[in-house]
Amino acid sequence: MSHSQPLMPQKRPIQTSRSRLSSFQAPTSLHSMADASDSFLRTSTTFNAAALRYYPALDRVEHYVNEHMRERVTLQAAAGVARLERKYFSAFFRSKVGVTFRDWIAMLRVRRAMDVMRARRASIPQIAFAAGFADVRSFERAFKKLTGVTPQTFRAGVNPHP
Repeated sequence: MSHSQPLMPQKRPIQTSRSRLSSFQAPTSLHSMADASDSFLRTSTTFNAAALRYYPALDRVEHYVNEHMRERVTLQAAAGVARLERKYFSAFFRSKVGVTFRDWIAMLRVRRAMDVMRARRASIPQIAFAAGFADVRSFERAFKKLTGVTPQTFRAGVNPHP
């Protein structure tokens, strides 16, 4: 009797930050910048989102992170939620999801910041803290790394008139 293997979520190959940024096409105007940055964030940051729902431990972590996004979310806390040892959880997360836990948190927070900028006019520090970043410098570095533009430039593209 043959045993069929459960269907595993498919992973796409990981791209390095350098290759992601080199493939980013700069928008031709401020108005197209918001769409280009969001598209870049969605498509070039390669990870296996289906794994977060496929594996119960990762599903619990995703729910925990979404509920505590504005707080400091540590690898240790996530490992506890997953009921796994910290080092094993880190390796497990990376192997199944395709990105490190830290990079995943940054991606979620940058997406939230982009949503805040689209929804309302706010200062960069307000946006950073609303998205869950501990400080503005970390926010600006993560935003630029993942989108290819600064938060100020992105905000100007989605809210051209103050």
